[in-house]
Amino acid sequence: MRIDSSGNVLIGASSNRSSIGGYTPKFNVEGAGAAGYVQIVDTENSPFHGGSLVLHKYKSGGIAADTELGSIWFGGTDSANAVFSDGALIRTYATAVDNADGDNVASALTFFTNGGSTGTSQLVEHLRIASDGTL
Repeated sequence: MRIDSSGNVLIGASSNRSSIGGYTPKFNVEGAGAAGYVQIVDTENSPFHGGSLVLHKYKSGGIAADTELGSIWFGGTDSANAVFSDGALIRTYATAVDNADGDNVASALTFFTNGGSTGTSQLVEHLRIASDGTL
């Protein structure tokens, strides 16, 4: 494990060579096959908790409508040109805020895929689950 001069945590890599949407991740795990997996395990002997990945937005002044709350990106990088190609995206964002404190946020979950047309790398929304559960 290594922490570089920019504060990036690197596991199995000497430099951060992955970029998603033009942004360099702060935590990078690199490895071939199973060596590139990340596992989250909860060992508490309780039926109420399991391994969790929490994507959390912290914003001074509260969360406003149309604020992205978290995303999971899927894609690949061609080693010849080191360009990240979008494959798919799952994103959630605030659709409304029910009070002035911004602590009761309605949200939507959206699913995007890339048709893979030659010369394009466009993610297109194909499914949205609204805050009331409708598709």
